[in-house]
Amino acid sequence: MEDFDFGGKGVLWSYSVADFPPPPPHKFDKPFVPYAMGVVDMACGLRLIGQMVDKAEDIRVDAEVELVIDTLYHEDDKAFTSWKFKQV
Repeated sequence: MEDFDFGGKGVLWSYSVADFPPPPPHKFDKPFVPYAMGVVDMACGLRLIGQMVDKAEDIRVDAEVELVIDTLYHEDDKAFTSWKFKQV
């Protein structure tokens, strides 16, 4: 296995909104807030799926996006982070 730098920019190919909380063992902050999951064509040719930072009503297919680090949920006074996509 080798490291691969796939860059941090891409174009939003499609997205879907999660209107209901995911089942266990997934964790999320309460109260649950709907969020969008995006499918992104990265500049290197990979297609990745990830949570979007933007509000669903602001998301546009074909928008340029970048990878960001953002909080996924909180537990025991700690913030757990992950990569997400944000429109630029």
